[in-house]
Parts: sequence; structure tokens; C-alpha cells
Amino acid sequence: MTEIRVHIDTAAVDRAFAVAPDVMTSNLRRFLYRAAQEVAREEGRQAPKAFSTLKDSIGVAEVGFLHFQVATGTNYAVHVADGRFPGKQPGTAKGLVEWVKQKTGLSGKPLDRAAFVIARAIGRRGIKPNAFDQRTMVSTGGRVVELVREGTAAGLKEIFG
Repeated sequence: MTEIRVHIDTAAVDRAFAVAPDVMTSNLRRFLYRAAQEVAREEGRQAPKAFSTLKDSIGVAEVGFLHFQVATGTNYAVHVADGRFPGKQPGTAKGLVEWVKQKTGLSGKPLDRAAFVIARAIGRRGIKPNAFDQRTMVSTGGRVVELVREGTAAGLKEIFG
């Protein structure tokens, strides 16, 4: 999992959290949520698409205090991002048959044979990585920092004027 961490260490922010922690928290939460939504949207653009299942499964969750997570809801996203070394042949039941059908237009026994051959090839050769998550972090990291700064400034302005 790739992370973007932003740490702000200033006396003004410390004072603002001491004076009005709810105001600072609500401002930062709002801007962090927006940042997470922008990261999720960009990750959807970067993700490879066959059925758009991977793209459509990307979502945002608040997992802790001012901590948001952008994650996929598929069990194969890690294999897409990190690739797969040669080794054990994967099964064909979890999306491979549908992918082959969509790509080739086959059905019936020819579809089953093609899916089996592709699964065997994956087992023998592996899958090249498509680091869509890494590309997303590189392209959105600056924007996340910018939004955190905006949230901090909004909180400071609301508290101290």
C-alpha cells in the first residue's frame, strides 16, 4: 500500500488545536476528504480497464482521526499493480472467463479453452506489473499537500480571523 503522509508542525496550528480543536478538525477533515476523493478519482483514471470493475471498486474510507484511505474493493488489484510471478496456475472462475469473453467474443467450449490456456500462460510467465497506484501517488501528492495547507489555513482563519 502506498501512502501520502502530511505532517504540519507549527506553533500557530498547535495553538489553534488548543483553542478550538473542533474547528480545526472539521476544516482539516473536509479538505482531507476532498483530497482523498481526488486521489480516488485519479486512481480510477490510472487503473487498467477491461470491465471497469477495478476502477469502479476504488473508494474512500475514513479509517482514523484525520486519516483517510483510498482502496480498491477487488481481490485482484494487488496482482494488477504488483504483477504476478510465474508459479501456480490461477483459477479461471474469478473474472478471467469474463475478461476473455469480453476481449475475444468467444462463448461455450472455445471460451473455456481460451480461458484455460491464458490461465496456464499466467502460471508459466506471470503478469507484468501495472503500478497504477504508484503513478497516482506521484501525480497527486502535491495536490494533497496543497489541500492540507488550505484546510489548515481555513481553520486558522476561522479561529484567529
